[in-house]
Amino acid sequence: MAWILIILLILLGGLIAPFGDLLGTKIGKSRFSILKLRPKKTATIITVITGGFISSMSIALLSLLSEDIRQR
Repeated sequence: MAWILIILLILLGGLIAPFGDLLGTKIGKSRFSILKLRPKKTATIITVITGGFISSMSIALLSLLSEDIRQR
């Protein structure tokens, strides 16, 4: 069961990470800014938020699929 979870985490991260990178690139090129930050900083923040999303999805996936993790 542990191997299946590891493979699923790798696949999930591999699917979401390019999306975050693409989103950050599009925001940087479109000169979009949040809270009067420079577009480059805004793109970095969006990419970091997407990375946090990847982490939270990984934890959620682990807790849904592994009974041992849910009990702790």
